[in-house]
Amino acid sequence: KNGTLFHDHIEPLVYTVSVLLPAAYIIGLIFTLKTHSHIYNIHVGEAQVTGHHGTVVHWSRWRSLLILIIATVLMSACADLATEHIQPILNQPNISQYFIGVTVLAMVPEIPEIVNGIQFALQNNISLSLEVGSCIAVQVCMLQIPILVLFNAFCDVGFVLVFSDQHMWASIFSVILVNYIFMDGKSDYFQGTALVVVYLILLALYFFAPSPAGC
Repeated sequence: KNGTLFHDHIEPLVYTVSVLLPAAYIIGLIFTLKTHSHIYNIHVGEAQVTGHHGTVVHWSRWRSLLILIIATVLMSACADLATEHIQPILNQPNISQYFIGVTVLAMVPEIPEIVNGIQFALQNNISLSLEVGSCIAVQVCMLQIPILVLFNAFCDVGFVLVFSDQHMWASIFSVILVNYIFMDGKSDYFQGTALVVVYLILLALYFFAPSPAGC
């Protein structure tokens, strides 16, 4: 009965959402980079590199693309090494696989965004710092995971997008908290401390949660 419910109702819904989310992401890119790019003009502070006449020096498009590709390849290699050598840790009975997933596997690919977010925050550009910090989550939720789901529809690799209550409520709470920070438009050490405490609470939740095999 559960299998019939999944294949007849849940699975079509998952595939429908997986088509709509990338479409919304692409429309957002067009809005941000093409039709309304003037809204997102970034004015960097005094830390910019300037030329002899005081004008801002920009990288060429090809140089930027080359550096981006190299950085992407190197970060992919780091993520691959991390996942390849993490199996001995996963075999430990006292460490939850969920905890490893939200710490090591989630933090390693996000290191560039974390560093950039800290740099923009030090330049007193909190809005851009939060935007950079949250962009990786948006890309994963609206692009990468839907692509994996659609790939599974044509080549079954066992990727099923069904969340437990624990994951669902953690995700909902995180989205509400991030939206509150964005709407507030301000940041201080108290809000930063609160965010760190919330992150530690979520880590504790996943640390004491049983591994998928034990659920």
